[in-house]
Amino acid sequence: MTVHRPTFILVPGAYHLPSTWDLLRGELDSLGYASRAVKLPTAGPDPRGDLHDDADVIRAAIETSGGPVVVVAHSYSGLPVTEGAVGLPNLRHLVYVAAFVPDVGESMYSIVGVPEPESTEGLFPPIEDPRAQFYADVPDELADVAVRRIVSQLHQPFADRVTQAVARRPVHLHHHGQRRLGPGAGPGADGRAGEARPQNRHRSLPAPGPARRTGRAPGRGRQDGLSVRQRDAIARGSSEPPRNRYSG
Repeated sequence: MTVHRPTFILVPGAYHLPSTWDLLRGELDSLGYASRAVKLPTAGPDPRGDLHDDADVIRAAIETSGGPVVVVAHSYSGLPVTEGAVGLPNLRHLVYVAAFVPDVGESMYSIVGVPEPESTEGLFPPIEDPRAQFYADVPDELADVAVRRIVSQLHQPFADRVTQAVARRPVHLHHHGQRRLGPGAGPGADGRAGEARPQNRHRSLPAPGPARRTGRAPGRGRQDGLSVRQRDAIARGSSEPPRNRYSG
């Protein structure tokens, strides 16, 4: 019996391009695993679309892989991965790396626990200090490169609600309290990526009150990328986020 090694489909979070995964792809290649990093249409120098467009791109990457896949989602991309990976027989495992893991009908706003603004047009407010918020535990040389690669991010996908969700089997909770699905989270007998629904889903997610607004663990990058100023703007329903000065 021939055993086919899976291809890793790597999906970056908000504000990030496929190059985010370059170092991991090098490691996977040295171990004999093929990989592919997905470009989400809602992030980039010329972003477009919404969460469902992101989900369509992810789904297409899985469908055209030519064999079994392991899908790795980071941060925001947990939402479109959950939407886009439904019903695909070649999906073997889902890995959520400090990522949002929604149920049907949820958005990033509803998971974080802040009200949706009246308008979600344009770009989401820029990250105030990406070095501290995204790369607090990354060596300076690598962090400097990563900061230079940050791109614009549309606001709309953060408010879009998931309309379908791939079934998942939990393994354990990430240190931030977000669900992490690793080995054993692959398809059940019916070909779906697990049967049971994870529990304690909102435990340790940041509450909207001032004491928890950053949702950050000591010495670590922020789990949702939202600064106190950004959360305040969201709560006020700000419809005119400033231009992302870190674009391109």
